[in-house]
Amino acid sequence: MNYVYSAFGFQLPRSSYEIANLGQKVAFDELQPGDLVFFKGRSTKSARVGHVGMVIEKTPQGFKMIHASTSKGVRIDNYSDAYYKSRFLFGKRLDLI
Repeated sequence: MNYVYSAFGFQLPRSSYEIANLGQKVAFDELQPGDLVFFKGRSTKSARVGHVGMVIEKTPQGFKMIHASTSKGVRIDNYSDAYYKSRFLFGKRLDLI
């Protein structure tokens, strides 16, 4: 997310946990392309933000997102994938203009 936002002249905090403190929460059914989505980290038992992605497309099952995986690099995944669905916390919209 830092790379994308810096291309437009905005600087975000370094961690997904800190980015989660910005913006306004968005209801799941109101998510739009450009909104940020936050997930638990590796442990589904934790409620702490550990990962962030950006919605790029709404789908009947939720959304597609672009994000950076530590093991697989930058990639596009579906929210409907059981891994992400079980870790979803909330969405946020950043109004930086």
